[in-house]
Amino acid sequence: MRARDFFLGFLLAFLLAADPSQASPLNRTSLLLGVGAGYLGVSTTRPSEGQKTGNEGNLRLIVSPEWDHWLLDLGGGYQYGMLTSDSGFPLNKIKVITRSFVGEVSPRMKLTLFGIDGFQLGPAVQVLTGGDASYDENGTVEELSTQYRAGAKFLYQWGEDFRWRIGASVLSSLNIENRNALSALLDLQFGFTPVRPAPEPRKITGAGTPDFAEVKDRSIRIYLGEALLSFPIGSEKINSKAKEALASLVPVLLRNEKTWSSIRVEGHTDSRNKNNQNQVLSERRAQSVANELLRLGLPADRVAALGFGATKPIDTGDTEAAYLLNRRVEIWIDDIDSTQTEPIMTELRQMK
Repeated sequence: MRARDFFLGFLLAFLLAADPSQASPLNRTSLLLGVGAGYLGVSTTRPSEGQKTGNEGNLRLIVSPEWDHWLLDLGGGYQYGMLTSDSGFPLNKIKVITRSFVGEVSPRMKLTLFGIDGFQLGPAVQVLTGGDASYDENGTVEELSTQYRAGAKFLYQWGEDFRWRIGASVLSSLNIENRNALSALLDLQFGFTPVRPAPEPRKITGAGTPDFAEVKDRSIRIYLGEALLSFPIGSEKINSKAKEALASLVPVLLRNEKTWSSIRVEGHTDSRNKNNQNQVLSERRAQSVANELLRLGLPADRVAALGFGATKPIDTGDTEAAYLLNRRVEIWIDDIDSTQTEPIMTELRQMK
């Protein structure tokens, strides 16, 4: 398989992996200066030419809009390449120098690796134009004045208002007749965010702590807050205090199991993390509580676990107190016989 075929396959796989459900509002747009430098090699099918190796470098100005899970680099600048080879008989040292304008488009996914945010991976497409872009060994201008490249780019990014990125790209030429060019470049980018969309104003509502048990239509909501659950950061492990509370709750539910149809266990987080991470964590915590209820004797066909991330806050304020209220698990007792609501509530109030 030729290198260009591999990279075209990577581009196709990236596009197929794109998830429209991860669309989000634009977070920021950064302006960066990029410098790339590294290896350039050209193989040829012409018997009169030799393989050429050398180096390549570029200087680019990049505009980079970013979303929650994606970003896009749109760049343009100057590219320089120098290749050498031994060719002909007797052997002659050949030097091929190219100078051109380079334009680049690179959409990338944001990744978390080894628990560290900031990694990016995606395809890169370049256009080189201006003069001979065919790496002609004889130094004559051939018909090809525009070269297209495709490949992959991997970067690590850090910083907020000022952005740093470091990584590498590997690209292969797509349209040079009789030759294939392969470049492997280290990439360094530095820039800043001149304009950032204004965040939506957040209210400080000062909502109070919900009651341990409340009637909601034909359901009863049981609030298990941070003070009781105290999950370790990023963990779904239930502590002994929470297990004791659930062990007291299950006998109440079993004594009244003919008066309700199902149990919903809902996990919720605060908003101080990425949306997808909050969603996964809320699902894990809800499932952990549901598993404990099943272990204590509730029937599996009547218990479901759901996660909502940070989408259903009790308090929409941007304060520590609000975050504390919003980190919770709620147990919903659904479709209760209306004549039995008060007896169940009486037992639940005694638990508190």
